[in-house]
Amino acid sequence: MRFPLVIGAAALALSAGFAFAQDVTQREVQMKEVGGAFGQLNRMNRGQDPYDPAKAKAAFERIAAAGTAFAPLFGAEPTAVGAALPSIWENKADFDQRLQKLISDAKAGAATSDEAGFKTAFTTLQPSCGGCHKVYRGD
Repeated sequence: MRFPLVIGAAALALSAGFAFAQDVTQREVQMKEVGGAFGQLNRMNRGQDPYDPAKAKAAFERIAAAGTAFAPLFGAEPTAVGAALPSIWENKADFDQRLQKLISDAKAGAATSDEAGFKTAFTTLQPSCGGCHKVYRGD
């Protein structure tokens, strides 16, 4: 009689572990998306790549979309793997606020239509990325 109960508990623990590992993997995928888009914007901002309004808009949109997808991947419990620090969960309201600012800044950047607006939007977005990494990223 206890054997099915033990098997059921083990299956539940394995599925929870799988979902947890999947969240960590998805967080890494979304952050790489943000990093790639940010790098593209940074090269345009520095003049290493020519300013292209369509590419800038697409990069800002990718950051906003990744940030939106990224938000629910932080469950109620801290993770022991990946680059996320426990401080995310200790200061969840601050983390969530910073993430919303990133999304908002990226959406504002996507709405710009000229190079001057792009540069202003990028300058606003930049600390949203770096500021969060300084506090909540461990590597």
